Amino acid sequence: MVKVQLGDLKSTIEGLQVLAGKELPIKTAYWVGKTIPKLVKEFQEVETNRNKLCIKHSKKDANGEPMTKEENGNKVFDMADPEAFNKELYELWSMEIEVKFTPIPIEQLDGIKIDTGTMLKLDKFIVGESEEK
Repeated sequence: MVKVQLGDLKSTIEGLQVLAGKELPIKTAYWVGKTIPKLVKEFQEVETNRNKLCIKHSKKDANGEPMTKEENGNKVFDMADPEAFNKELYELWSMEIEVKFTPIPIEQLDGIKIDTGTMLKLDKFIVGESEEK
């Protein structure tokens, strides 16, 4: 089992998707392929809850609808209390889930080219020799 914080789900999914595009040993490919959809479903639930927090903490118009504003060319919620929103969002992102996945021994990835950024995203999913003992 691997523990993942909800705030790390997006980057973990991205890392596993990169790994899924590589030629892997069959068992590793199988578990990576089975794990991605489960994490995507969990990430969608996190995003639903994040959106609820945005609505809860946004300024409301006369009809009680959440207000938005332009920021860097994007429409974002106009927060009434950004501190309270950030506190609750941090609580959400700090929660952990357990993922049924046996970490991949680094030796199984010999000869596979993976950039450092992707390796950082897969930190909990790949173990080296010293970590296994």
